[in-house]
Amino acid sequence: WGFSLDTGEKIWGPTKSQPSWDFTVATVHAIAYGRLFSFGMSGVLHCYNVRTGELLWTCAINVPYLSESKWSGNYPACTMLIADKKVYLFTGEHSPDDPKERGSPLACVDIDGNLLWRIPFYAAHWAANPAIADGYLVYMNAYDNRIYCFGKGLTRTTVSVQNDVA
Repeated sequence: WGFSLDTGEKIWGPTKSQPSWDFTVATVHAIAYGRLFSFGMSGVLHCYNVRTGELLWTCAINVPYLSESKWSGNYPACTMLIADKKVYLFTGEHSPDDPKERGSPLACVDIDGNLLWRIPFYAAHWAANPAIADGYLVYMNAYDNRIYCFGKGLTRTTVSVQNDVA
């Protein structure tokens, strides 16, 4: 449901229910760029028009190793960040078994639902929240318990040639 912040009146809803795994406390929501993003244990990112409630698109973060999936055939949500018209999806769970599922990713989706990239990166609910600022994303990878920083690398290459070389 969507409600007006000015009047408190209902402006839309209800929407069609999300998958049943999204009932848990791990489901995360955020509003940015006129859209409501919802990512839960079903491993599917839902994007709604914040003014109308219309479902604009979905993006599933699928598990290629189906025999290892304990949830829905997708990696479960851990947390989500939004910046620069991109949605960063962290997958993992609160109390994972060891060994952890292979390939649990950090995924980047643009606000139109296009998967831009994904890398193996296990997020844990018990870890501090990820941070993003000035084009850099920082978080701990529970696969190896190291802190990683993602950002743009060098944007130019300089080549020089000596004049006396033929």
